[in-house]
Amino acid sequence: NACHAIRGVGTFCFNDPATTEIYTVATERVASDDYKTKVKDQPAAATPEDYIIQAIHFPNAYVVPECPQGACAAGIMPQNFQQSIAEADFKNLVAYLNTLK
Repeated sequence: NACHAIRGVGTFCFNDPATTEIYTVATERVASDDYKTKVKDQPAAATPEDYIIQAIHFPNAYVVPECPQGACAAGIMPQNFQQSIAEADFKNLVAYLNTLK
């Protein structure tokens, strides 16, 4: 199972990138040539919020190259998360993630 940790909230796994500063990471990522040239089957996100949405809805569009245990792998993230959460809850999740700077 894939999972992420937020500093101060608890540690859930050690395999995946922390989301403690996801907005900052997303800001850097949308500006990076690595992301812009390696994103697949989706247009590159233009904003950090769009990147976060893309990363949840289309997790294999860009597989982060570095995880705590080494290279990240495609297919670990749920491929249908958007189907398992109400739209209002998803918007609240994205709004919360956008506060993690």
